[in-house]
Amino acid sequence: MKSKAEIIKELRYLLKRMIKCGVNMYYYGGFNHIAEHGMQMIGAGLIAKDWADQWEAEP
Repeated sequence: MKSKAEIIKELRYLLKRMIKCGVNMYYYGGFNHIAEHGMQMIGAGLIAKDWADQWEAEP
């Protein structure tokens, strides 16, 4: 089983990839559903960032 620090590190890696992928989808998608999904991916990455920040701040 992984430690809290290891899970937070994985979460931070994942959120960076999600945001990067979302930006690429948004750029590629223009005004269609791919761009909308890209925005959703960015939003999910920001949620993951909040989780990591909150969990890291806990004692």
